[in-house]
Amino acid sequence: MIIKKLSVIALTSLSLISLSACRQHSQTLGQNGSAQNHKKASVSEDKAKELAFKDASITAADAQRLKLTKETDDGRVVYDIEFDAKDQEYSYTIDANTGEILEKSSEPITETHAAGGQADKAAGISEDKAKELAFKDASITAADAQRLKLTKETDDGRVVYDIEFDAKDQEYSYTIDANSGEILEKSSEPVYD
Repeated sequence: MIIKKLSVIALTSLSLISLSACRQHSQTLGQNGSAQNHKKASVSEDKAKELAFKDASITAADAQRLKLTKETDDGRVVYDIEFDAKDQEYSYTIDANTGEILEKSSEPITETHAAGGQADKAAGISEDKAKELAFKDASITAADAQRLKLTKETDDGRVVYDIEFDAKDQEYSYTIDANSGEILEKSSEPVYD
């Protein structure tokens, strides 16, 4: 009789421990499932720009000197977005998984930038034309170019386009005069150097 009672107590205890372990396992799975769903909610670069432009009450066409980088900040993947529009410099940090605007700031464009802005308006060729000139010189098509980076800036009082891209296992770098379209500097080297 005592053996029977001890067996019942032991089986009951084992059952409780098993149920507790099953419950803990299902909670862990639920947490992992949530984390996986969170990763599926990833925000594209275009969507991040759209969120910043909407918050700044501008259109993509209004944005000048756009710079977007994707990086990890405190273990969180974020987009850092900077652009000029409507005489303001904007800066945004957007969570790449949720689309939440984590940080934002804007300030009036300084006189230095304003002078550059005036020179920009006088520029003779568009960004698209500058890219076309670089691609033609490199003997590639726009579809061949990877990791394209284009910036427009003033260099020694001259407005220029700095263009960098990879194509056909080469890294290319061009500086093109924004008024005349003249290639001022160019270089290329193997990507895997």
